Amino acid sequence: MGAGKSTVGSLLAGILDYTFIDLDEAIVESEQRSIAEIFATEGEHYFRNCETKLLKGLATDSARVYATGGGIVVREDNRREMRRLGLIVYLKTGWRTLEGRLQKSSGRPLVNTENDLTEVKNLWEKRQPFYTDSDLTVATDELTPSQVAQKIKMELSS
Repeated sequence: MGAGKSTVGSLLAGILDYTFIDLDEAIVESEQRSIAEIFATEGEHYFRNCETKLLKGLATDSARVYATGGGIVVREDNRREMRRLGLIVYLKTGWRTLEGRLQKSSGRPLVNTENDLTEVKNLWEKRQPFYTDSDLTVATDELTPSQVAQKIKMELSS
């Protein structure tokens, strides 16, 4: 959450001349409501089921960059599907950077900036083993999204 997956993914797709697909946006489109509305009316479990269903239907036959939500990696089935689709890139972003970004964001159902971000930090820490189980880890602190996308391209080329 807040690492820049959508922004960097879109930039990377442009650099590589690939199609970009943001899974959160695809869910919003198929459900015809925002993620916040889905969480409020159906709950997180329903949303995670939407992620899994969408992920299982993605194609491996063309050049694509997918941006996922931060919680998709918690389910083992999802991690297996992600590996089927291609390389998994982890945008490693330090907590201080994330905290600054999340305090400025809105519309994230798991972020309540009226309180402190302790629960979000705990969630981030709990997910770290899943995030680090990636094919490529790219440190993003102090880099612009364009620099991160270029760094990924260089790593993929080598």
